[in-house]
Amino acid sequence: MIKILLPFFILSFKGAKDVGTSFTSLSLSSPFYLFFPYENERPYFLLGFSNYEGENELLITGGVNPDTLFSLKFLYSVSSAEKENIGLLGGFGNKNLVLFLGGDIISQDSFSTGFLFKAGVETRFHYMGSLNKFIISGGGVSSLEETPFLNLLYSLKFAPLKYVEPVLNSRFQIEEKLNYTFGLSSEFIIYKNYELFLGFMKEKSISPYFSFGLGYFTSNFEKNDFGIHYGFISNGENQVHSVSLSMFLGDNLRFEKEKIKREKKLKELAERERLVEENMRRIKEKEKEIIERERKILEEKGKIAEEREKLEQEKKEIEKLRKEAYETLKKIEGIKIEERKEYIKITAEEKAIHFEIGGTGLNIKGIKTLKAIANFIKTYPGYKVRVEGHTDNIPIGPLLKDKYKDNTELSQARAKTAVDYFVEIEGLPEKIFSYKGYGEKRPVASNDTEEGRAKNRRVEIYIEKKE
Repeated sequence: MIKILLPFFILSFKGAKDVGTSFTSLSLSSPFYLFFPYENERPYFLLGFSNYEGENELLITGGVNPDTLFSLKFLYSVSSAEKENIGLLGGFGNKNLVLFLGGDIISQDSFSTGFLFKAGVETRFHYMGSLNKFIISGGGVSSLEETPFLNLLYSLKFAPLKYVEPVLNSRFQIEEKLNYTFGLSSEFIIYKNYELFLGFMKEKSISPYFSFGLGYFTSNFEKNDFGIHYGFISNGENQVHSVSLSMFLGDNLRFEKEKIKREKKLKELAERERLVEENMRRIKEKEKEIIERERKILEEKGKIAEEREKLEQEKKEIEKLRKEAYETLKKIEGIKIEERKEYIKITAEEKAIHFEIGGTGLNIKGIKTLKAIANFIKTYPGYKVRVEGHTDNIPIGPLLKDKYKDNTELSQARAKTAVDYFVEIEGLPEKIFSYKGYGEKRPVASNDTEEGRAKNRRVEIYIEKKE
């Protein structure tokens, strides 16, 4: 950063024209040829003094580089030979390409003043780890018998070592004739912020020049910096001594900090946009889920409505069949139907279901009755059914003792016969049925008369209502 100010100062002197011109190829930089200070983006100021064979010159130069898109520099020098030079240069570009335009007002005495305009382009690029700079500049004057010129300058700054920064320069200048220079220079950091500058330059038809410089510079970077330099140039015949004080103002890392802030804000904005997009994606997915759920709910509602309608239809159908079965049962002689809170009781007397004497065989009428009862039971799907058998008090005859020991066994066998019919013939599920025989233990009429005994010989069927 501050290290480039010594050649800035030396190149600006006009009092030692030959030496100053020749030194161009030796320098790291120049106020007009290197438009942007590559390592600095702060406003800078330089005050210098030089002596060449008894002629003294004072130099004031500085510049403003608010960013990499625009820069402005000024130059003022005055010598003991009554020669003044005031220059202003402005331009725009970036760190890779610069276009510049400006000029100098040159005064040699009170009656001889002219304007020298300058224009050009500078480009920078990195190759093989080194910084390359190529500059084309040109200009002309309105008086002072100066001739237009064209400069081609190439500078190669090698990839710096830890304490050394070598630079190779070459320049071709065309005024009335072609002139060329080439040189090699290097800066050495000898101790902390102290530096040593050494250089060599050869120009056409002029003896080689050697340069020597010492300097001290601060490296605060984030606040004001200053540097003090002494330079000496000689080819054995001509010598130039120079002293300069330079300052850089402000924070050199300001733009980098602002860039970091901008990048951080951009990252934050990108992250916010990503989160917004992610939230929008989730919202859309949720909306899809909700829509799909509502669709399924509507489908389920539709299915439920269909099922309800189907159940209602089935219920109506069952009610119709139940009523028809009920009316059919009522018409059978010897059938009694009694409905209570817990069950529906169907009593089939002997007239309705007639078993053979002392046995379980059924006649045609008894089978028809069981079929009618089965049709009625079918209208109560899933209901439990209990079948009970009953007899009169006349004991089992001797011929049937081997088969049924008493009326209880006989009544149970008859109840089982009814259940077997319901399951095997009518196809009702076996699991809903249970049966038991009570014999003569639960009479409903007197066993003293034949009419009473006929009523006691019966089958009772209980359809148990669901809770």
